[in-house]
Amino acid sequence: MDVASANEDMSRPPVCSNCWKRDEACDYQLRDIDSFTQSSLDIKRSANTSGTNDISTNCSRAAFGEHPYLGIPMYPKLSLDSTTQPLCRLHGSSPEHGLSAILMDHYLVRTSLEFAPAADSDSNWNQHVAYASTLYPFLRHALLAISGLHACRTDFVNAGLYYHAACFHAVKASALFRSTVTDLNVENWVPVAEFIITSVFFNFDVSFVSQRFGDPSSSVSPASIVRILRGPRSLGSQMDPLVFSHPRADNLLKRILQHRFPPDQELMTAISRLEGACHAETTTSGSSVLQSTTQSLRQWAQFVSCQPKMWVHFFSWPAGVSEEYIEMLESGCGLASVIFVYWCAVMSRAPKLYYLIGTMDTLACLAIKDLDGEFSELLEWPLKELQTNGGISFE
Repeated sequence: MDVASANEDMSRPPVCSNCWKRDEACDYQLRDIDSFTQSSLDIKRSANTSGTNDISTNCSRAAFGEHPYLGIPMYPKLSLDSTTQPLCRLHGSSPEHGLSAILMDHYLVRTSLEFAPAADSDSNWNQHVAYASTLYPFLRHALLAISGLHACRTDFVNAGLYYHAACFHAVKASALFRSTVTDLNVENWVPVAEFIITSVFFNFDVSFVSQRFGDPSSSVSPASIVRILRGPRSLGSQMDPLVFSHPRADNLLKRILQHRFPPDQELMTAISRLEGACHAETTTSGSSVLQSTTQSLRQWAQFVSCQPKMWVHFFSWPAGVSEEYIEMLESGCGLASVIFVYWCAVMSRAPKLYYLIGTMDTLACLAIKDLDGEFSELLEWPLKELQTNGGISFE
């Protein structure tokens, strides 16, 4: 590949071959995986549209531009024109290879997810996954994708190039995964698990980063985020027997037990009030869905000891909610939105990793923007918590 063609490939949003044939924009998200088939290992596609996002200006600015309530500049608006200074030109005759090496170094040094299912420390986790990626190309491209997203947050001069590189590697990772992984077994389940975890983090993060580039096809909503985080739940259930029979399973269990603390009684009391409101809801056919979802929220809060610390804490509540609940969330059901705000409030207690900075505030804004005063009492605890942990004022 010559320099000109490489620069052209890395300076435009990539799409997989299926999306290219349909003239569609690819949003790089894995569908819910029920089995290893060509169709089920497809990636979710959305029609290429023009115009602006349907997210309100105030809420989208909560993470991109100005804080809607405090007016504090948070992240600069990034431009795709930054790709006019391609970093890859500085690194030999193979730009894509040079940029990939930079992104892998960036991953090892700076892009820590700080969630370690197979290692005792985060540094060991990074090293372990990096080594596994040399054997499994789909995992390597997934690591390069999340590293590219992280790099575009910190290098504003080359941010556009890093963003496009991240999307390029995400599509490549998905295509390689679908074409090479046909079953789940003792030999491959660890890199597959690492790929799925990495992909979920990428899909979560790119939903927010893409808006900073003014991508008209990007759209962040509470329902879309829940769908991203619950996407691999079926595959995860297939992995359970392999995970807990693995020699390193003890490490994961120890890490989970390390973070078990007495539950926050104020939170438990607030959830009890929320459960009572859902139980009293008789105006909707989804009252049973609301009750079961609130119960799962209580169980999740107890599981994480009201203090999320690990990747399994991040995924576990969205993985357990039903499609019916997500549809209620999409339709604007008030109590469904309140439940989601509670999850955001608890997640705001998590370590402020780069992909969580401002995101829970933004999602909470989106969930409550159309709620009226009847939910003010139920929202008292989560809004106070969000204000404490994120500095946001919900007035």
